[in-house]
Amino acid sequence: MLKGGPQPARAIWAEAQKQGLSERTLKRGKRELAIRSQRVVREGRQETYWLLPDQQLPAGVEEPGGPADLEPWLAPLRAMYPPSTPLDED
Repeated sequence: MLKGGPQPARAIWAEAQKQGLSERTLKRGKRELAIRSQRVVREGRQETYWLLPDQQLPAGVEEPGGPADLEPWLAPLRAMYPPSTPLDED
């Protein structure tokens, strides 16, 4: 799926479920291929992309950011509300 470029983790997870692949199989493949995941902001929403080592984020997506002084309040919320798919974590 990543041959043509980075893909959202949600799309990878959906395709894996269609093909009957387990979370463990995907994570093993991710590790063996040195795939990295990167959280971004796309169309105002936070999303996770999977990228091969030589790939860059697609145009139109940017790394999440914001005022650094908000991080102390946002970090506990991020911890309380983890990603919705098991592929979002490294």
